[in-house]
Amino acid sequence: MPIVLNGSGTVTGISVGGLPDGIVDGDTLASGAGGKTLQVINTIKTDTFSGQSISNALVDITGLTLSITPSSSSNKVLIEFNVCMGSNNGCRNGIILSRSIGGGGYSVVTQADQVGSNRQRMTTIGSAANQYTPQYQSLSILDSPNTTSAITYKIQVWAESNCYFRINRIYTDSDNAGYGNGCSTMTAKEISA
Repeated sequence: MPIVLNGSGTVTGISVGGLPDGIVDGDTLASGAGGKTLQVINTIKTDTFSGQSISNALVDITGLTLSITPSSSSNKVLIEFNVCMGSNNGCRNGIILSRSIGGGGYSVVTQADQVGSNRQRMTTIGSAANQYTPQYQSLSILDSPNTTSAITYKIQVWAESNCYFRINRIYTDSDNAGYGNGCSTMTAKEISA
């Protein structure tokens, strides 16, 4: 069927998939068409990572970082993560989600309110008793970065000062066949406004 322009703003004869890729973006969608997933970026960490928090400092986790570039500044980014983690007995730990916009410095995306002067403000918080059983720390966050620049999200771990932790394996794992490793994932989805 030929494409017909009838002079009143109506086009007929275009079949599904008939427009070139990229010709329709989030800004072209009609009002009320928001909430659509425009792109999905995912990373999965299958190897292990060991770290130590010195003086309550945050520790970056190698392989749990991803970047996404929104097509409109009004769009949101849905971040979901599931991190497998173990730490030595009695050590509390937590996950922080941070972002960098356009290659600038990192800032925390979300964290708990401050209660008292000595509490760490986490995105998620782990148990002090995960020496023998790893636990998964998960969260979904709908972020409003208000940019069309590249955004880098990363996972950081906090553990009590001088405490050790492991990603994707339990703390007491001695490379014995009786122990199993886990995997951690991180996903970013651009959601149209």
